[in-house]
Amino acid sequence: MQSKLLVVSEKGIGDALTLIPGIHALKKVRPDIDICLLSPGIHALRENYRTLAEIINPPEISEFCAHELIGWLTKNNFAHVWNTTNRNNVWRDAIQLAGNPRWKSAAPHKTLARSPMIKQRVHQLRTLFPEVAACEEFGCILTLEQEKICRGFKDQRSAFTSIIALQPGSNKRIKNWPAEKYRALALKLAEDEKMLVVFFLTSRDAEIFTPEFAGGGANIERIIDPLETAVAKLAACDIFVGNDSGFYHLAHAVGLPVVGLFRTLRSAWMWAYRGKRNRAIYHYLPSRLRKYWSRLIAVNRVYRAVCRILHR
Repeated sequence: MQSKLLVVSEKGIGDALTLIPGIHALKKVRPDIDICLLSPGIHALRENYRTLAEIINPPEISEFCAHELIGWLTKNNFAHVWNTTNRNNVWRDAIQLAGNPRWKSAAPHKTLARSPMIKQRVHQLRTLFPEVAACEEFGCILTLEQEKICRGFKDQRSAFTSIIALQPGSNKRIKNWPAEKYRALALKLAEDEKMLVVFFLTSRDAEIFTPEFAGGGANIERIIDPLETAVAKLAACDIFVGNDSGFYHLAHAVGLPVVGLFRTLRSAWMWAYRGKRNRAIYHYLPSRLRKYWSRLIAVNRVYRAVCRILHR
C-alpha cells in the first residue's frame, strides 16, 4: 500500500505553483508516495498536473472544525500532511492539536528569510522527507484540447511577430501597478503594428479594462476566459507582463519569459523568477514610503524591459 501525502495550499494560484518543483523533487526520490494537493486556486488545472499529483478541492471540509479535519485526514489515511497556508487557520489548529510528527505546518511567509520561495519550499519539505534533493523546474503540461486551442489562437494571429500578454490584476490591490499605466504600456507597445497586446482579465479586472479604456485597434485584445482555457491562450504568447500574482507564476509555468512588477525588494527576492529571459522590476523604498511604489515605476522602464527580452 502506498503512503499518502496531503499538501495544503488554500491561498491562491501563485502559492500552489511554487510548490510544484518541490513536489516534483519528492516524486523523483519517493515514487511510492501518493501525493494529493489540496488547492482551490489551481483545481481547474488538475488535468495539467495529474502525472505529478492529484489536485483536490473537497467541498465537505470547508466548514470543518479542527477535530473534524483530524477525523477526515485519519479516515483518508494521510500518513503525511504538509500545510503551507500562509496564515493561522483551522489547518494549523488541527495539526497542532493532533500532535502527529508527520503532520507539519510551514512557517508564515513574513517570518521567512529573504530568499527564493521555491528553495524555501524545498527546505520545508525536507523536514518531512530529508531525502529530497534540489528542485528542478516542472512546467504546466497542456492537455491535448489545450494544445489545440493554443495552436488555433496563434495561427489566427500569425500576421503578428510578437504576442505580448498583460495581466493587470492580483489578489491584493496594493500589489497592482496602476490601470492607467497598463493602458499606457499597451498603447505604446501597440504603436508597432507587428505586435499584438493581449489583456488577460478576470471578471473584476474587465470592469476597469473595458474595450474603450484598454484602447481600441486591431492589435489590442481582451481575453476573459476560465483558467483552463486562458492557460492555453497564454501559452501561445511570446512574453508576459504582470504584477506579483498567480498569473505571473502561471506564465512562467507554461514557458514564457516574464516581466514582474513588485512592490518591495523583499517580494522580488522571494517570488521573482531569475535568469536572462526574465525581469523583476521594483523600486527600493523604506517601509513608510512603500505605498508610493507604483508611482516610481515608469511605463518606459517596463517597455524597455519587454523590448530587451524580445530582441534577445
